[in-house]
Amino acid sequence: ERDGSPPPHAPLQAIPSMSDIAASGRLEMLPHHLQPSELIRATLLHEKVGIFSPTTRLDMRADFDDGRHCFTALLQGRSVEIYLPHASPGAPMGRVERDTSGRSRVIACADEAEGERCLLEVVWLEEPEGEGPQILRVELAEGHVCHVLRPTAPDLDFEAFSPFPAAENGMLGFHDAPHTLEYARFALGSASAGSLNLGFRPPFSPLAAFGLALAIFAERHARD
Repeated sequence: ERDGSPPPHAPLQAIPSMSDIAASGRLEMLPHHLQPSELIRATLLHEKVGIFSPTTRLDMRADFDDGRHCFTALLQGRSVEIYLPHASPGAPMGRVERDTSGRSRVIACADEAEGERCLLEVVWLEEPEGEGPQILRVELAEGHVCHVLRPTAPDLDFEAFSPFPAAENGMLGFHDAPHTLEYARFALGSASAGSLNLGFRPPFSPLAAFGLALAIFAERHARD
């Protein structure tokens, strides 16, 4: 079965530098100096906007961008809007939405000429034990499909990546991939009470990975 995965060391196409992308308001691609097999790491910081506010703010700070602030998101229930730092509050560059069919979508909001694009869809599976929906699969716009990786033996790398138990902890990869962090295409792990570790590889872009992390976070905390 073809899973659409690129060869492990396929060269990336020449793309703009991270600073060029950020300056243009299009933080959707990967910086050119990263290898396709390298796990791209970022930290997600989350906090309530106010003591009695239902809104949570999440910031993404990316290790590949010298720790600089890449995105801000405002989450209320399952409604999420994504902004570049210091951008106008009325001009989100992306959003996460959930429909009645049980799918979450990460949408990239471009200018009026380009319109909106769906970067990925999350298909949820409602667990019979009542623990809330779990990811069945993630379908990316380029045709790639990722499934949940469940290690059958201790994975010390993922245990170090997610040192604290949390509902958000997990990995995604292609259907025939070993169930370890080394082969994961997306990973999310709790680092502390107010932060999550995010890791991703192609075919996930920074915006797609952040959007998926937000969809997972929103789904878990909408029930709180």
